[in-house]
Amino acid sequence: MPAAPVEAVGIGLRQPHYAALFEMLPRLGFVEVHSENFFADGGAALAVLRQARDHYPVSLHGVGLA
Repeated sequence: MPAAPVEAVGIGLRQPHYAALFEMLPRLGFVEVHSENFFADGGAALAVLRQARDHYPVSLHGVGLA
């Protein structure tokens, strides 16, 4: 089976990996975030989301919406 193109591969953006991601800036198709983690105004989490958006498309994944 052929490998998926890099543009099709994404990762979940998790707090333990923020520093490594932004230091290495690997070629990725997107990053996925749980939208509920970014509902609050401002703060470190929102700054990280903005930084991720500067480098990658962002996919939102709602896990607690009902």
